[in-house]
Amino acid sequence: MRPQVQALDWTEFVEWFEPRWQPGEHVSIVTPTGGGKTTLAVGLLELRRWVGTLSPKGVDKTLRALRLRRLADWPGDTKMDKLLDDDDEHGRVSRYLFGRDVATPKQDWPKLAEVYDRCLAGMYRMGGWTCYVDDLKLLMDMGLGPVATRWLVAARSLTLSFVSAFQFPRRVIRSALDEPTWIFASQTRDATMVDRTAEVLGRPKPEIRGFLEAIPRHAWLCVGRDPTAAAVVTMPPKRS
Repeated sequence: MRPQVQALDWTEFVEWFEPRWQPGEHVSIVTPTGGGKTTLAVGLLELRRWVGTLSPKGVDKTLRALRLRRLADWPGDTKMDKLLDDDDEHGRVSRYLFGRDVATPKQDWPKLAEVYDRCLAGMYRMGGWTCYVDDLKLLMDMGLGPVATRWLVAARSLTLSFVSAFQFPRRVIRSALDEPTWIFASQTRDATMVDRTAEVLGRPKPEIRGFLEAIPRHAWLCVGRDPTAAAVVTMPPKRS
């Protein structure tokens, strides 16, 4: 009988997950404050070649582990192509932070939203990118919910992957849970989060609730779309 949940250390998990996370598949990271989402996100994004990051809250020391190269705005498709070619020539991965690297005051959100809109559109046109949004709720507050929905719904054929982190499923666009192939959730007793996660995954609510109540703090439950497959629990290493 297939086990309900499988515990893997991080190295084992990466070996298991990397070939299963196909280009064009999305990931949602759902966690309360302090759940370690950035540590997990960094570990996942290290598996991808082209990464574009949007972080309206600013970049913390954990996210800096990706050695992101900052671009204040989308430089244009032609120049971006040249930057990627230069990365290839010098054996570098292409991981970029778009916009500001510090927290953006709310009064500056309209300008930042314009930057993010151009960056999301540029990556969408090019295809192949993995886009990480550090707080999907803030992106929605900036009026970019429809743009994020376009990525989530239409990006698979372009091998674009959308990785988003958020705290409360009821406060973000529905597609943030409906469209991803993989959902990561941390320890929580938030009934709405548990029920919504179980609903979109086609798994019994008591099963998901039991998993999320039992896992240690800073560990993650990884659940895919196949309701007959085992869920996986893992814990990414802390970043200095």
